[in-house]
Amino acid sequence: MGQGHSIDVVRGRLEPAVGDELVSFWSGQGALNEAAARQRLAEVVCVLRDESGAVAGANSAFADRVDVVGGRRFWIYRSFIRPDLQDAADAEMTDAAFAARRTIPPVGRQSVKAPRVRAEDFRARANRVETDVIGIIEGKIITEHLREEIAIKDGDKRPDSARDLIRIAVVERHGKNGNIATGFVRGFGMRAGAIASTVCHDHHNIAVVGADYADMALAANRMAEIEGGFVVARGGEVLAELGLPVAGLMSLDPFETVRDRLVALRAAARSLGVVLEEPFLQLAFLALPVIPALKITDRGMVDVERFEIIAG
Repeated sequence: MGQGHSIDVVRGRLEPAVGDELVSFWSGQGALNEAAARQRLAEVVCVLRDESGAVAGANSAFADRVDVVGGRRFWIYRSFIRPDLQDAADAEMTDAAFAARRTIPPVGRQSVKAPRVRAEDFRARANRVETDVIGIIEGKIITEHLREEIAIKDGDKRPDSARDLIRIAVVERHGKNGNIATGFVRGFGMRAGAIASTVCHDHHNIAVVGADYADMALAANRMAEIEGGFVVARGGEVLAELGLPVAGLMSLDPFETVRDRLVALRAAARSLGVVLEEPFLQLAFLALPVIPALKITDRGMVDVERFEIIAG
């Protein structure tokens, strides 16, 4: 709107005189008949006035239940502005106006500031055989808190794909502390390679699972090169990837490109033996330490029900 226009916020509390003005405005503009206009008064949120103080528009809201999104309560907003003002506003939206917009610097780029990791960074240094294991429940973000005995060999508890016990790790990637934490997870069915992701609720560090430490390091280190996203690696090679360069969460590519790469990523994950229908979505929630029962962050494995980090 131009200079001299004002907006009165009323939120359904209208003075009778203002109500009469609105009824006259709506009916005079042919927007509502008098009966419908008076019924609408209780829903008015704000009133637009022109330079002379006359009503030039109104915004109203009402609650409704929208079945297609689960019947949750939503507010429906309606606006009506005097046609000449709407035409003037539309006239300002020209090609020249769009061309005059300034370009702002990129936002959320180069967000992966993780330390470069080595295969040995994924060794488990715990000195007890009894091991806490995250148990995936497919299609759910809750997990089971499992306990398995895993033998210690050469100072490490190695992944055991025959028992579906593979390494999971979280690498801090925001340049704050460089933490790396490791644990075990069951449910992927992975027999080789590794997958990694920066979509890792809610901290969005690097989450990586794998049967091979070298492939885990490759997948995790690739994140800095593609500015975050999803990676599948096996035998020292990247099999598939999707870069998400905006904060490590969003792509700059068209929908069709993203879709095709996700299809390729799922196929690559299956080639590792992964049995989950949505392995990257499942991985994204394994580091969310407010949803039971056992999760992992860059500080270690978390017993969510006790809100404790598990020692060792």
